[in-house]
Parts: sequence; structure tokens; C-alpha cells
Amino acid sequence: MTDINPSISDLLHSKGAAGTDDTSPEAKFEKKQREIQAHDLERMTSGRAAAAGLPYVDLNGFPIGQEALALIDEAEARRLSVVCFFFDGVHLRLASTDPLSSGVQGKLRELEAKLMIKNGEAYLISQRSLDHGLWLYNSLPKIKAVSAGVEITEASL
Repeated sequence: MTDINPSISDLLHSKGAAGTDDTSPEAKFEKKQREIQAHDLERMTSGRAAAAGLPYVDLNGFPIGQEALALIDEAEARRLSVVCFFFDGVHLRLASTDPLSSGVQGKLRELEAKLMIKNGEAYLISQRSLDHGLWLYNSLPKIKAVSAGVEITEASL
């Protein structure tokens, strides 16, 4: 005989169809917990930036142009933990979990010289923001060299 009056815990811990979609109480609760943790992480990172006298930005939801992102190669961005999130021809902005590191500062100076600008700046970001910025590299087009005709190398002869 089936219990027609399930308890609250039975409803919360059921493995039926209601427990698998995003409208279940568990899914909503877990989503809210993740949002709170992300907010706390960004608040702590912002506090660290203020204490160190550094600018701060949260890249989640920030519109990062492909032109800015492409200024740093993805492999180098991952190695240095840095993302270029803004470039308008006059201003250059990099974001890093360690903006004062010699690698990030070197990359900033290199881009300033290459782009002939003087007012580049490196911002402090959380690891969550960095992960989001690095994920955006997936949206960049992959350019492959096109060769017309047949290419014969010395090794193939």
C-alpha cells in the first residue's frame, strides 16, 4: 500500500521527475547557495583590491570584446593568469588574480609599447572571474593558414 500523505523530507529527497529539473526545491536551494558563495568571493576580492590600492572588476557579465581578448594569446593568458578585458584604442585594461606579478606587468608594458598607448592598467579579479575570462577564448575564431596548391616539403621528398 502506498502512503498518500508523504512527509516533507520525502518530498525534498524524492528522486522523481520533480527532483531532476531546475524548479525543484533542492535545485533552487543549490543555485542560491552558489550565487551567495560567488557574491561572497567577489566581495572578498574587492576588499583585497581596496586594501592593496588596486582597481577591481568582476568579469562575470562584463562585455568583453573579441578584439581585446585576442590581444593576449590563450596559452599565455592561462600561463600568466591574465585576460585583456578592455581596449578601445586609447585605454588598455588587463585583469589578473595577481596584477602586480612581473609577468602581468611585463605583458602590460609589452602591449602598451605594441599598441602605442600610455595608460594601461591591471585590475585584480577573483579566480571565478579569471575562469570566466579564459572560457571566453572558446568564442574566438580559430584562424588557420591557407595554402593554395600543393605544398612539398624537403622531408617528403
